[in-house]
This record gives sequence, structure tokens and C-alpha cells, in this order.
Amino acid sequence: MLFNWHATEHLTAAIQYRYFNNKLGVYGSAKNAGNDQHYGDAIIYRMQYNF
Repeated sequence: MLFNWHATEHLTAAIQYRYFNNKLGVYGSAKNAGNDQHYGDAIIYRMQYNF
């Protein structure tokens, strides 16, 4: 896949936002529904940093 820098900046912002929610404890409710949310974050993280 090819990403321009503008899209990369948006991915970074999404990661920071998700981390912020996690620190607030909002993420806890998602654990009851399974680990799908967690795996999604891992994929986004790899897209951002494994170029």
C-alpha cells in the first residue's frame, strides 16, 4: 500500500486519540465485547511505523 504524508499524519492523530481514551479508562468497556478493538489498534500501529 502507498500512503502520502497527509494520511500518515491522520493515522498518528488516531493513535494518539485512542491512547488518550485508554488512559481515561473509556477503553475498558470494549474489553467486554472481545479483542477486536485491540487487534485493530495493532494493525494501525504497524501501518504507521513499519515502513
